[in-house]
Amino acid sequence: MSVLEIVILLPILAALAVLFGAPARAASVGATLVNLVIVLVLSWQYAAKGSTGLAFAQAREVLANPAISFSVGADGVSLILALLTAIVMFAAVWQIQDRPAIFYVASLLIGGGALGAFLTTDVFFIYAFHELALIPTFLMIALHGHAEPIERKKSPGRPPCISESEAWCSSQASCGSSLSSAAVATSLSISKPFVRRPS
Repeated sequence: MSVLEIVILLPILAALAVLFGAPARAASVGATLVNLVIVLVLSWQYAAKGSTGLAFAQAREVLANPAISFSVGADGVSLILALLTAIVMFAAVWQIQDRPAIFYVASLLIGGGALGAFLTTDVFFIYAFHELALIPTFLMIALHGHAEPIERKKSPGRPPCISESEAWCSSQASCGSSLSSAAVATSLSISKPFVRRPS
């Protein structure tokens, strides 16, 4: 198995392990830390050899017709992106405190999908890994993309159901409406034909 395949599959396997009852924090932090070390070593090897083009390449045929293969490879750009992803994934998992296991699972799947999209060279799997990163992102936004009830502060002078962001958007909309009306009036006055008064 290629080392790039390990980098891609490790967070996904860790997410499955957490989903089936493994200690969430220990499994997630361990997997992301190992992944970060592997990507750092690969980046150092690539830079030390002065390589150009794809390195660490390997392909496994999935279908002959249409031609689909699970092929991996990395150049300088994809290794930089993979390194950034590994750093962010480790930081994201590390800062999770007192949260359900789904937070760890979603973070690992998002990171694994991003690594797969950066390190695979087959268009089918680039798309598949991209979708793998998007689905848990939408899930996390839908389930936890809001503040805690205690943190939803009401500002004086506004109805309690209107948040600060909603009030800001409302003010911007009214301002934009006024500007639009002024612009329309100006354009009408400019486009009005000049009428010469009789002497």
